[in-house]
Amino acid sequence: MTVDDDLIAKYLSGEATPEEAMALIDWLEVRENKLRFDELEATWNMANPSKQFRSVKKDVAWRKVKPTRSIGFTIGIAASVGLFMVASVWMYISYNQVEIVRLETNDSTSVVKLQDESVVTVNQNTEFEYPVEFTKDTREVRLLGEAFFSIKKDDNKPFIVHAKFSNITVIGTEFNVRCYQQFVEVSVNEGVVLVVTPSDSIFLRKGSSAAFQERERTTPREMDPNTWAYASQKLVFKDTPMADVIEALEKTYSRTISVSNEDIKKCKLRATFDKDSVEKILHLISESLNLKLQQNGEVFILEGDGCP
Repeated sequence: MTVDDDLIAKYLSGEATPEEAMALIDWLEVRENKLRFDELEATWNMANPSKQFRSVKKDVAWRKVKPTRSIGFTIGIAASVGLFMVASVWMYISYNQVEIVRLETNDSTSVVKLQDESVVTVNQNTEFEYPVEFTKDTREVRLLGEAFFSIKKDDNKPFIVHAKFSNITVIGTEFNVRCYQQFVEVSVNEGVVLVVTPSDSIFLRKGSSAAFQERERTTPREMDPNTWAYASQKLVFKDTPMADVIEALEKTYSRTISVSNEDIKKCKLRATFDKDSVEKILHLISESLNLKLQQNGEVFILEGDGCP
């Protein structure tokens, strides 16, 4: 039986089968595996301090864990609601005892270095609130919009992003959050992220992404490598339709790109760009697809026959 993060999540939530629990216990005999478990357990405990999970003991595993249906990464609706309520109260206490900085971006991104040396790249049209100093047992911020987080690891002080109806908890990792009125999307570049909503709780691992709605459960999927190109200035296209290429470029560089022929959007591009200007990228695309590039003020126009 394979022991991975989703099985650990089931165990921590009490939803693993006895067979899965015993497999986990055997797996923990390896030191590196125990360190991995301790990291996830710490995240779980800090996100839900009212339900501290006791250490794994082989002689009580069969009694502790009851059989139930497999739900992958999900932790359970009842537990989710409890996690969400506790985190919200924790947020209220924290936010009323420290000085809070409120950042609002308009048509440009902004890079924020937090007191713990974590770095947050805040995208355009975003509201971001953070304390001048992290004085509690958790590091908590609030987001409405989009931001890329590079979090300094601290096993004793988890980092929590409050985004609309969700709470996103990490110890140290890199991830992107898109938070708008109807949904929250989390994409993970490094480490593990715990996302809690009123109806769901999920551990997301490196390379995975998930979109959440307030009253709906979700399933993780493969991450789009260009999600946080606005922060990294790196774009990767693998036989990507030009319609998606244009959308990624417009988001990353805040420029308008149009086509003279809709068939151009059917062409596919395979290329990687790293910290190149949008002008250079469009010139290279034009040459590779036999197109012409025109510019009218702030608008770039791709002209040509396109692809059938």
